[in-house]
Amino acid sequence: MKKYRKRSRPQKNFDWKTLTRGDVIRVVGGSGPYYKHKNGDKQYLTDRGIYYVESVCKNGLSVQSHKGGGQEFLYMGPVKKSSLCYRLYRAAHKLLLITKT
Repeated sequence: MKKYRKRSRPQKNFDWKTLTRGDVIRVVGGSGPYYKHKNGDKQYLTDRGIYYVESVCKNGLSVQSHKGGGQEFLYMGPVKKSSLCYRLYRAAHKLLLITKT
């Protein structure tokens, strides 16, 4: 008989403002700021993956990559068009809560 390891499932519905330093989150692909091509395709600018929360700001989260990459800012506000580039948009990231400290 094969034994299966029980894994904790990520939480889908949670308030990102309640996160604290050290919490582990996962960024879902196909979310966050994007560049919209002429044919309508979107190219997302944030890598999906696991991040450690460093701090919570007014408009988002300051996080550290799980893979040893640098720090990033995850925008969590409403969709806005960039003032610098007419095809660049700011959009909220989709997050899953892995572990809460």
